[in-house]
Amino acid sequence: MSLLILLFLMVCFGLLFHFSFLAFKFAPFVPTPTEYIIEAFSLANLKPGETLLDLGCGTGKVLVIGAKKFNAKVIGYEISPILCFLAKLNLFINGIKNGKIYCEDFLNARLDEAEVIFLYLTPKLMEKLRKKFEKELRPKTRIITFSSPLPFWTPIKTFQPKNQKKFFKIFLYRV
Repeated sequence: MSLLILLFLMVCFGLLFHFSFLAFKFAPFVPTPTEYIIEAFSLANLKPGETLLDLGCGTGKVLVIGAKKFNAKVIGYEISPILCFLAKLNLFINGIKNGKIYCEDFLNARLDEAEVIFLYLTPKLMEKLRKKFEKELRPKTRIITFSSPLPFWTPIKTFQPKNQKKFFKIFLYRV
């Protein structure tokens, strides 16, 4: 029995270390509330057949909503192997056949195939995307950011849900 407890504690410690490292090095894993994802896609006027790209897709929740409720083609990038596995599993369980998950750094993403890009990142990571955006984005690409604005562009629309803290804010940009 003590071997099982030790194994359980080792797994818990490993997961804690994994997510702490990712939070420190990249961004913490914080799921986006479903109602805000839907509001963000409505704000961006996500249309059926458009390609939605989620940079740092976590468990794939944003992708599932984009595919199921908006009939978008979805692509996610996630650097955490654990979250990447969960995202792929989430797409499979939800029957999403027009979606892809890449288990790699989103700085390797091909941005030119997206009509809409979803970001829930720290301001520090947003700044790293500036040159990539300027170089790779197609004209009229819409970018949705959740909680943190892009420090280098002015949003065309913002939305703050009623009775919510300042933290919960959606920003929409158009290239």
